[in-house]
Formats: sequence, structure tokens, C-alpha cells
Amino acid sequence: MSESNLVLSCRHLSTLLRYVYPSDRLTCALELQQIQQDGQLLREENIRSVRFRSRGLDYDEGHCIPFVFDGQAESVSALELLKLADTYHRNSCDAPGYYKSRAYELLSRIREAAIEDLPGFKEAPGWV
Repeated sequence: MSESNLVLSCRHLSTLLRYVYPSDRLTCALELQQIQQDGQLLREENIRSVRFRSRGLDYDEGHCIPFVFDGQAESVSALELLKLADTYHRNSCDAPGYYKSRAYELLSRIREAAIEDLPGFKEAPGWV
């Protein structure tokens, strides 16, 4: 169980997504639609965890808080992104099924992208 219990801002989620969807490469409405869907996915899992932790049970109130992509979200370094991802994880991991959720899968892909961008990662020898 995590120590955090926060519904994260759209800006926080937008910054996570901005890392894998850089603004200079957004070329079509389909990419913007995908960002919106991914953001809503992250938002819903975060809220599900907060509800579970604060109430002690897993339930859906039948409504969601919509994600709105923040086009002004800043670009961050790989290390900063990993800190943002850790904050998301700590605030979203309490509800049952989190580790099998699509949100966790997406967060894992975002983390992998950041890890590969860390200085020296690509040059480091691999281990078998």
C-alpha cells in the first residue's frame, strides 16, 4: 500500500504523456486523440486508487473526472520523468488489479522510454 492519496493534476499527467508524444512531433488528430485516451486511462486508474484507499473498497461512483490534455505541459529530462512516473505510481497502485491494468502497462512503457534516454544507458554493456 502506498503512502500517497492524491488525484494528480492534468498537468502532471500531460507532462508524463508529453515525454512519449513530444509537441514537435504531434502531426495529426489521431495522435491527439490517443493522448486524450491515454490521459483518461491514467486519470481513471489514479482516481480508482484514491477512492479505494480513502474508502477501503473498490467501487465506481458511476462518473469520472475528465482528463484535459495541457498543451503547455513542459518537456522534462528523463530523470524528471522518472520522478513524475514514481509519483503517479505511488498515487495509483492501491486498488486491486493495478499491476494488471492498462494504466500500469502504459506507465511501464513511459518509464522504459525514459530509462533508455538516461545518460550512458545506451552505451553501457548489456548483460545476458
